Amino acid sequence: MAFPDLEGIRGLPLFHGVESDGLASLLAGASILDVEAGDTLLAPGKSNDCLYVVLKGHLALHGADEEGPSRTLGPGDLAGAASLIANAPVFSRVVAERTTQVLEIPRNTLWRMAYQEPVFTCNLLQYLARRLAGANSAMSTARALQERYRQHAQTDPLTALYNRRWMDERLTFEIARSELRGKPLCLMMIDIDHFKSYNDTHGHLAGDLVLQTVAGTIQKALRENDLAVRYGGEEMVVILPGADETETEGVAERLHQALAEVDYPAMDDGPLPRVTVSIGIAIRESGDDTANLIRRADSALYRAKAAGRNCTSM
Repeated sequence: MAFPDLEGIRGLPLFHGVESDGLASLLAGASILDVEAGDTLLAPGKSNDCLYVVLKGHLALHGADEEGPSRTLGPGDLAGAASLIANAPVFSRVVAERTTQVLEIPRNTLWRMAYQEPVFTCNLLQYLARRLAGANSAMSTARALQERYRQHAQTDPLTALYNRRWMDERLTFEIARSELRGKPLCLMMIDIDHFKSYNDTHGHLAGDLVLQTVAGTIQKALRENDLAVRYGGEEMVVILPGADETETEGVAERLHQALAEVDYPAMDDGPLPRVTVSIGIAIRESGDDTANLIRRADSALYRAKAAGRNCTSM
């Protein structure tokens, strides 16, 4: 197909600033292609020896999953640049969304243009740099979303503590690390005293606010490497890597004291009544698995309740 008005091509970003007199000779060897709607211009895994410049219409860029277009290329956009310049197989499928006209520039013609016309080379580099910046931005956004999803999968939405599913895996790891390094490991099982009665008296909204308050207070009372978990209902667990009996009892005492001093949220009738917690502590013993360690912490918790609550049992 004959070239359309060269001024129209010169108006594209890739050719901006390139003199019309030299453009025709620079494009010797290039051609115009009409790609019918639904036809594939570039296929993943195939070799590519041309740069394609969209003149009219739109091309859809499909990622490796082929589930849908990840980007639409309009007039002035380039297709095939990465595979051509890197001399690598095509990564993304490029399909015409409707009948699309493209300028096809073979590899040899591209390099001749780059050598003879510095303005063209600058335009090409600027376009590729913008594409790279856009890809980096998309990757950063994807990583941020992935991290957000990971956190959602690992944390309890009400208290922002880790959830039990996360704990099952992490506690196994911490037991193995404690065994390997010969370092102590303690587990605290925490239960809010009379929480069912509190919920029945003050309502579930008040109960949720108290759970959040206790969870936040636990976080502030812990050491830097301690890990707090919402085990279920009003029960919470704290994993204390490297902590011996004395250190763990100190953390428990700080928690009791903090709960006695923390400001509670207010509802229509004023600040909510305070709550106390009972705490059971288990120290890892040789040969322990997660079930044994949790069972001993749970038994210690019941002893704390039997002793009158608002106390700690080892």
